[in-house]
Amino acid sequence: MRASIDKKTGDLILPEAKVQSIIISFLKRFRVDFNRVNGAQFTIAGKNKRGNSSSRVVRCNSIKGKADIEIWGHAQKDSIQIPIVLYIEVKKSKGGVQSAQQKDFEKMIESHGGYYAVVRNLDELLDFLGEVDKDISYKLSGFKLKIGKYDIFSTS
Repeated sequence: MRASIDKKTGDLILPEAKVQSIIISFLKRFRVDFNRVNGAQFTIAGKNKRGNSSSRVVRCNSIKGKADIEIWGHAQKDSIQIPIVLYIEVKKSKGGVQSAQQKDFEKMIESHGGYYAVVRNLDELLDFLGEVDKDISYKLSGFKLKIGKYDIFSTS
C-alpha cells in the first residue's frame, strides 16, 4: 500500500487498497452497515509434485466483477422503510479503470434500478450518497436515504 506522486501534476496517488481502507474506516466510524465483498480468502496447505510442503492462497469471489463494497440502507418516510443496497467499486486515487466484468456488473445493477458508483476517494463516495438521496426523494416523494447510525448523508 505505497502511495506515489504523479510526475506531471505532483498529486499524491493512493493505491486502491489505501482508498478502500479510508472508505471502510469512514463507514465503520459512522456505523454504516456494509460488506467488503471481495475480501475473503483462505490458504490451502499441501505438498507439491516433488513432495515438498507448499501452500496456495484461494480468493473467494461469488460473482466476477462484483463491486468491492455493498452498503445497506433504506429509503424512509415516516414509519415506511424500503431496503436499498448501494454498490461501490473502489479504484486508486488517480487512474484505475473498470474491467469488462466490472462494467457488466454495473450495467446489471443499474438495469434493475440499483445504485452503483466507481469512487477514487471519500469525497466521491459522499457525492454519490448525496446523488442517491436526491434520486430517492425524486422517485419516492418525501423519502430520504438512511444509512448508518447517524443521518449524515441526508441533504436536507
